[in-house]
Amino acid sequence: MKSLLILLLIAVFTRSALAEDLFESSHQSHSIIHPHNETSSFNLEKAELKPQATTLNKKVLGWHPYWVAEDHYKTYDYDALSVIAFFSYEVDSATGGYTTIHGFDSSPMIEYAHDRNVKVVLTVSSFGYESNKALLSDKSKQLILIDSLVSIIEATGSDGVNLDFELVRTANRDDLTEFTRMLDSAFRENIPKAEISLDLPAVDWQQSFDAKELAKNCDYLIIMGYDYYWSGSETAGPVSPLDGGYYNITNSVNEYLNLGVPSSRLALGVSWYGYDWPVESLEKRSNTTGKATARTYAACEKLADQFGKNFDDTYKSVWVSYEEDGVFRQLWYTDSGYLTNSYDFVNSQDMAGLGIWALSYAGEDNELFEGIKSAYGSCSSVSDGKNQSLLSAHPNPFSQSTTISYELSESAHVTLTIYDLHGNEIITLINEYQTSGEHSAVWNGKDNFKLFLNSAVCYYSLKTGNDVSTTNKLLHLK
Repeated sequence: MKSLLILLLIAVFTRSALAEDLFESSHQSHSIIHPHNETSSFNLEKAELKPQATTLNKKVLGWHPYWVAEDHYKTYDYDALSVIAFFSYEVDSATGGYTTIHGFDSSPMIEYAHDRNVKVVLTVSSFGYESNKALLSDKSKQLILIDSLVSIIEATGSDGVNLDFELVRTANRDDLTEFTRMLDSAFRENIPKAEISLDLPAVDWQQSFDAKELAKNCDYLIIMGYDYYWSGSETAGPVSPLDGGYYNITNSVNEYLNLGVPSSRLALGVSWYGYDWPVESLEKRSNTTGKATARTYAACEKLADQFGKNFDDTYKSVWVSYEEDGVFRQLWYTDSGYLTNSYDFVNSQDMAGLGIWALSYAGEDNELFEGIKSAYGSCSSVSDGKNQSLLSAHPNPFSQSTTISYELSESAHVTLTIYDLHGNEIITLINEYQTSGEHSAVWNGKDNFKLFLNSAVCYYSLKTGNDVSTTNKLLHLK
């Protein structure tokens, strides 16, 4: 036990000592080298989603990176979102102002989101030890920054800020806390309804963030639960491990809770991307031979479809090994099925909600948004019939089988059908005349051809007589 403790302490010391030279901040690395995806070819007319009647019981913030296609925000499912964080206001550490805000002050996304009852905040990014030292060590620069933020939020009618200060030295720990206190005071005086959130590292290597005090000045804190294995890792591995190993999401959340941060002020950031490393062999967690390529969720799924998806139930992650141009490669990411475990973890810990890096990475498939609504949303019934009541599916999500229960107020012909996200029939479970009372049907995850489905978000729909169908969501995990 003593030997293990010594090894862990050595690992922490080594990572901390080398961090300034080797470790990149999570969001900064994506802003420098944009993850590989095919976003510019989207059919926006096809992809634009219409508002529905969904109420979320958790806060869901998604980052909107400036480098995506201009109209990409129209492809988001606003029913699955509470807040969109525009990335970003880039702080000029030399003055306290900004180098660029990437057109936020004229973005049509603000009005578009507001029309759909979703808030829009401006992410304020400051990356690197020296930049953060220059800003946080100078109160006059901080006051300039605060005045600038108040002016922009007021002028745009947006809803607050998300602070993304990555790589902060321990010497500036109290300075950061004081900055959030001053910002909170300025917002309360000038724009009292504006919110403040702040991003925390998955592992605070140098104890640079006084999370307990920061929670007093911010509406909520978002743990960036990703980059446990980062682009420069010596071994390929899970980007966002929920469990397994010593460093994982579960331990990160518990660490901040143990520091005294209320769970109601703590949100979990999840990754809609993966890392694809060149490696020595096709064996799981092979040693790397170079830096990883960041790939969006959509790009990860394409590679998984092409080369095969391997599941790691310890880390709750997916990995893909393949060879390209004579080079072995290994991709790790969290697919829709394993992401559900993270969503459920937020519920089990009674946390404030979820952060998503990044919204545009989902591609055209709406499956990831549907997973969020399944975990945190309740959709109003589309049925105006009086003859039926679709109760629920238990368990949901499920892997082996689930039981769908419903009640008929009078006898009628009943059709119970499972559909995919695109409205294509998977299987009809019930198609017969039934008497009044309670009924149920079991689905084992197979389609009409008796083939098992891959992990997917589905819909189960009940129709009785001439009544309009009642439809609810169901998540199948293979």
